[in-house]
Amino acid sequence: MKIVAISETTLDMAEATRNAAVGFGGMTASVAAVAVETAAGRRIRGYAIDSPGRYASGAILRERLAPRVLAADPAAYLDASGTLLDPWKIRALAMRDEKPGGHGERAAAMGLLDGAIWDLIGKLQDKPLWAVLRGPNPGVPQVPVYATCGFYRGEDDLAKLRDELVRVVDLGFDTVKIKGGGIDLDADRRRIDTALECLGGKAKLALDCNATMALDEARAFLEAIADLPIAWVEEPVDPLDYDAHRALAAAFAVPLGTGENLFSAADARNLLRHGGLRHDRDLLQFDIGLGYGLVEYLRILAEAEEAGWARERFVPHVGYRFALQVAAGLGLGRHEVGPFQRIAYRPAMSGACAVPGDAPGIGWEADPVFADLFMTLDR
Repeated sequence: MKIVAISETTLDMAEATRNAAVGFGGMTASVAAVAVETAAGRRIRGYAIDSPGRYASGAILRERLAPRVLAADPAAYLDASGTLLDPWKIRALAMRDEKPGGHGERAAAMGLLDGAIWDLIGKLQDKPLWAVLRGPNPGVPQVPVYATCGFYRGEDDLAKLRDELVRVVDLGFDTVKIKGGGIDLDADRRRIDTALECLGGKAKLALDCNATMALDEARAFLEAIADLPIAWVEEPVDPLDYDAHRALAAAFAVPLGTGENLFSAADARNLLRHGGLRHDRDLLQFDIGLGYGLVEYLRILAEAEEAGWARERFVPHVGYRFALQVAAGLGLGRHEVGPFQRIAYRPAMSGACAVPGDAPGIGWEADPVFADLFMTLDR
């Protein structure tokens, strides 16, 4: 078996929305494909796509990572049987001559390559990825989900917020996350009150502040919502400010979520050591695809479990079907769904849980939305 092609295309992901940190008017993302040719001459493709919220990283994939893998002897990236790809070996090949640290856009480019490789691993075994990861454990898993919506919109913001929340409940979600921390505090509190009134107890409300507040601002925000039934508050401060996380965790009972913008096992280790997070309530939201891929995520998970964290506290940031397959296979706590974003992602659901399906690999082709995205890479 040999890897014969690695390709990438940049998508326009522009939307007239914003969160507390960025506007999405110029947003892009990458889709990637890795093709292998088997000993029998069969060509199989694996696919990957960026999580939303960061920009395309195709140049790094095309110019640095992919050429190293394509130039390698297949023996350097196949497993002992010679019939399957080894994602750990591929990670080492792709990252050759890359310095440690600097976990930014490179982490997303490696995550694209890694995601496509895991898609191939499932397809080569004719199994969904969740089954590959889950091993002999019986039964088809279901993963609790929550919907992310409620971005800031300059015109008719409250009316659009109400409309989205009504639709979220109608779709069957029992938890929804909206944006917070990005406007005047009194206006934000009115927005949150509106959301709670609209949900009417049919779904829990979480808030995502996108890491924009200084510690004093975060204290004021958390004090202003302390009387409200909030499921969790996500990224109230800079993701690398561990002292601020520790201070907030010590002062406020509301669960905190963070990790979405930490892209390596080293950064995750520092968060767990120094961030003051609480095993019984806080959420670890590392993005599988943006953080070097599943190989790195498994390292993070192992270190966190050794430090006493249960897998139910892991709630990966978006990741579309890739994150769902991983959450189902590894028994993670929740899966994030963006039903109204530029790429409208709505997995099959049973009650308030997502069902990963039985299509081989990640199952991109089983979803018309994603199947159309990857068609251009096959031409």
